[in-house]
Amino acid sequence: TVVVRLIVEREREIQAFKPEEYWLIDVLLEKLIDKVSDLSAKGKMLIRLVEINGVKADLKNRKEAEKAVEDLKTSAYQVENIDEKEVRRYSPPPFITSSLQQMASNRFGWSAKKTMRTAQSLYEEGYITYHRTDSTNIAQDAISMVREYVKEIYGTNYLPVSPKIYKTKSKVAQEAHEAIRPTNMKLISEKDYDRLDETKRSDLKVFDSSLGREVQLLYSLIWRRFLSCQMNEAIFDQTTILILARKDNSTNKYLLKTTGTKMKFAGWLAVYEDMETQNNNKDADTEENKDLPAVSTDEKLKYIDIYPQQKFTEPPARYTEASLIKTLEEKGIGRPSTYAPIISTIQDRKYVEKIEKKFHPTDLGIEVVDFLVKYFPVIFDISFTAKMEDDLDEIANGSQVWVSIISDFYGPLKNKLDKVFKEADRVMMDLGTTDEKCQKCGSPMVIRLSKYGKFLACSTYPECKFTKNIIETVGIKCPQCGSEMVVKKTRSGKQFYGCSNYPKCQFAAWKKEDIK
Repeated sequence: TVVVRLIVEREREIQAFKPEEYWLIDVLLEKLIDKVSDLSAKGKMLIRLVEINGVKADLKNRKEAEKAVEDLKTSAYQVENIDEKEVRRYSPPPFITSSLQQMASNRFGWSAKKTMRTAQSLYEEGYITYHRTDSTNIAQDAISMVREYVKEIYGTNYLPVSPKIYKTKSKVAQEAHEAIRPTNMKLISEKDYDRLDETKRSDLKVFDSSLGREVQLLYSLIWRRFLSCQMNEAIFDQTTILILARKDNSTNKYLLKTTGTKMKFAGWLAVYEDMETQNNNKDADTEENKDLPAVSTDEKLKYIDIYPQQKFTEPPARYTEASLIKTLEEKGIGRPSTYAPIISTIQDRKYVEKIEKKFHPTDLGIEVVDFLVKYFPVIFDISFTAKMEDDLDEIANGSQVWVSIISDFYGPLKNKLDKVFKEADRVMMDLGTTDEKCQKCGSPMVIRLSKYGKFLACSTYPECKFTKNIIETVGIKCPQCGSEMVVKKTRSGKQFYGCSNYPKCQFAAWKKEDIK
């Protein structure tokens, strides 16, 4: 239930958040003497304002932004400094339960429950090691197996001089368990097989596609992660250019900055080459894709255009399954075997609901959290939960006696429960009122809650059992028939958007942005 508290507190942070205005200013410059004959983008660069008179550029409103824009339009631009350095990106460790669940959530949109169910199938077939683990330990024969594969497929340049050893973060990790890895590196998914040159396929076996697409997707994810964890780091050349802008007869000095990064050696990223290409195509303006022109210190540049952008600060993001599991791991709540059951349970009990892959607390969840925080402040504290989990781990490891720990906990808890049972009022959920009348008996209709969400019911229940759905519109027209789109739920309680003209029109979408 501490997990529900995290979600409720995040929701209250979002509701209390007040956006603040700020401005960003980008300037497009060009080399005065450009050897690029067609004046292509190689002779131009987009730079961002970072400092005004030696102080960080913090433009709070349009007036401040317009003053800076006015100066920058008529300023002279000169290269102040060029910093070139080599940057190395190291491979992540092999998967443990939490990192596998987070990656599957981010990459495939899977729930922790689905990830563990799919991993269970792989484990039962003998394709991967045990999937409930918080250890990054790797058996020596497995290290030899993966290093041999790297040398054979990618060459010695990609192979570290010595094996990479990853330190386990968890204090109570069971080192008898390995990290999650494939049991045979030469068994690969069909997609990974197709990426290889035909000359390197002879000794490999393709994963059995009859097990289904999802099993194959997860296997490929685990296989690639384990392969990359024993490869050399990726190397980039990073160039940072600082440009000074100054207007004649003005004391104001503006410092602008741009950074470009170019890959020098792929290293472990070669394993993800197809994914990197897809990501680069989606976002052509990232540092790693910026093609900066060759400039020198004190070189003067020509102003082309300016792009002021009004922005507003954003509230903290609602938890997704991936970010929630990461937070639980950081706070010491839960263990590899409990992340998925915890997240499933709080949804099954309707304390939270997942809308467009993000957790929202329900009215029931908010009431439960408020009640427990009021009457059980110590037990419902996040640090208390983490300490109790540590104590239980120590009992499991034999370093603590369970009787003393449980008695210290149970005695005060029982006394508190008895007191609360006598003194506390029963939780009454205020779900809101309505002016609508019952179509059968004319009595007022009230809002009730079921496992499928809120609905209208006659206030005289059980004498009158009339009910009616609450129709929640989203302010978007159906792209097929023009009727209002409304919020609906599947039998399992998952929210989607459907046409109000159903069944005549059967248009539906999982996300608002898909209504088009």
